[in-house]
Amino acid sequence: MRKSILFLFLIFRLTVLAQTISVSCFKLLDNDLTANTAGTMEQDQNGETAALIKVVTTQTGFTFDGGSLGIVKTKQTPGEVWVYIPRGAKKITIKHPQLGVLRDFYYPITIEAARTYEMVLVSGEVHTIVKDWGYSQESHTIKDNGSNSMRNLYLNSSPYYKDAVNLGLRGQVREVITENPIMEKEILHFDEAGKLSDDVLVDRKYNAQGYLVSASMTEQDGGNSHLTYEYDSDNCLVKRTLVNPLIGIRTVYEYHYNTSFEIIQQNQKAFNSENECILSITMENELSGRDDTGNWTENTVRLTYWEKGQRTQILQVKQTRVISYWDE
Repeated sequence: MRKSILFLFLIFRLTVLAQTISVSCFKLLDNDLTANTAGTMEQDQNGETAALIKVVTTQTGFTFDGGSLGIVKTKQTPGEVWVYIPRGAKKITIKHPQLGVLRDFYYPITIEAARTYEMVLVSGEVHTIVKDWGYSQESHTIKDNGSNSMRNLYLNSSPYYKDAVNLGLRGQVREVITENPIMEKEILHFDEAGKLSDDVLVDRKYNAQGYLVSASMTEQDGGNSHLTYEYDSDNCLVKRTLVNPLIGIRTVYEYHYNTSFEIIQQNQKAFNSENECILSITMENELSGRDDTGNWTENTVRLTYWEKGQRTQILQVKQTRVISYWDE
């Protein structure tokens, strides 16, 4: 249990960098004739032979914006992206769905027609974990700098509504991409019959509305933990209690909602066998932006962490969320 607590704290101690793409080198390749050789040369909209930038990177999925002069063409090759640009181009913006944006990189040398240049990109590594429940998919993308995102994709079938409710969503939700998820990682998933699909939980019991009220699971130390779930009159989860009798730890999670059934505060407290609080985590949501359907798109999470014998720590995490719908 101690390891679980520390691991949870490490998840919350996010270091979010605004930019994880940078240019370590940009130079003219004097002896490279790729931009001026039949079969690999391209013409811009004025019929002039374009310049070529060989962007050196181990990642894929980049898009490029050349501003008012535009981009002539891009081509993915092993270990490089070839980006053709017009003569006289001044700057370029590079975007990646996980790594972020390098905006308005100004070329340090003059861009000439039919010449080949090299740009070496430095970016964080991306690691993606995908879970597939058939009717929905969830993927977590983790970068080496510690920032992360979560993508939830729902098929247009009945069980997804229950998952969507766990995220506090409304409308015909198709896809949700959350940057820097925290509370969202605890979403519950249900099978086609509406029952919880997590194999970790056994001895499950449900209430008349089909919501989980108790279960057990085996801990890494070999003991069995027991879980209970409590709901309000709107079937919103308000309390979850986990008891590990082998080590004498009881962990209580409490959830508070606004009138739109969105979680605005989550509390977690851990107690030892003497019922003494040894850890407390409070997360408060400040929802500041919404889309036309009313789902939040911008949020600031204020996290207060205290552990027995340690000073209280407070940090803030900025979250953004992009949501698409089946009826768009």
